[in-house]
Amino acid sequence: MLKILIVDDEYIERKGLIMLCRRYFAEDTEKYGQIELLEAENGRVALEIALRERPNIVLTDIRMPLMDGIALAEGLHNALPETVTVIISAYGEFEYARQAIEYKVSHYILKPINPADFRIVMGELLERMMEKKLKGKEDQKLKKELTSYNLSARGKSMDRVVNEILSILHNEYMEQISVESIAERVYLSPSYLSYLFKKYTNRTIIKYLTELRLEKAAEILKQGN
Repeated sequence: MLKILIVDDEYIERKGLIMLCRRYFAEDTEKYGQIELLEAENGRVALEIALRERPNIVLTDIRMPLMDGIALAEGLHNALPETVTVIISAYGEFEYARQAIEYKVSHYILKPINPADFRIVMGELLERMMEKKLKGKEDQKLKKELTSYNLSARGKSMDRVVNEILSILHNEYMEQISVESIAERVYLSPSYLSYLFKKYTNRTIIKYLTELRLEKAAEILKQGN
């Protein structure tokens, strides 16, 4: 689940941002999954919520009582470096907002907020996070397979498995072969199969198969018509 924290001391402004986030992103669960929308009326409350909820994105106004947006950005940068901060500021506050550059603020959105621009900026951030999240899951799955998969338990060494893969490629190179179909036959996942083959041959299965087909084609051409 992704979490977005919206910080603004102006009630109407805050609720307007929540409405835009809900309309464009939170309701599109098929694309973004579940999104939880949090809110705070100033930087101090926002920092307390952030430390507890660990939001993925914080949208914050600059001028607020008790703790302004710049101080909040600094606190988030120090305590939650993975959290992305987006500053919302009026045109006249832009120079002031530039102070937040050292705190790795991701974007600036000018007031009055243009819904189309807001949708583009937030859409890019969320899509980037979804891609990162997906890649993290794939890497975690592969790592788990690499550490837990026990080839010896199946009475096969890694050399034997690779030789079995090579045998399939050399005997069936004229057929329609895919990584998935080979993986199924040698009882490995496609990701682990690809890792293992490249480790032993220094080539991907697709590259090896392509080179093998070209080599066989050259042999046939040399034989005559």
